[in-house]
Amino acid sequence: MKKSEKNKITKICKEFFEGMKGVAGHDTIEGSGWVYVDPMSGYLNSIGIENTLVQLPKTEERNQILILNFPDGSSFIPAGADLKFKFPDAENWLWL
Repeated sequence: MKKSEKNKITKICKEFFEGMKGVAGHDTIEGSGWVYVDPMSGYLNSIGIENTLVQLPKTEERNQILILNFPDGSSFIPAGADLKFKFPDAENWLWL
């Protein structure tokens, strides 16, 4: 996926998050799991940006981590900072 496409998707997701901010007591994307990322995935699909939502289940070590996988093999983790348990420099809106 081209950087411009990733930037467009990131922008859409950030705007989507801002519109839902505060739902279920979450003012940040970190630790929010399905509260934001599941509907975000559905929204992207509804506007023609095909993706599949997958998860790393919650463990004692970390929160549930939701990942958007795209047909070209790109992966996007909106709550990327949830990976800090393993990668201290991980940031939100993380593309793999």
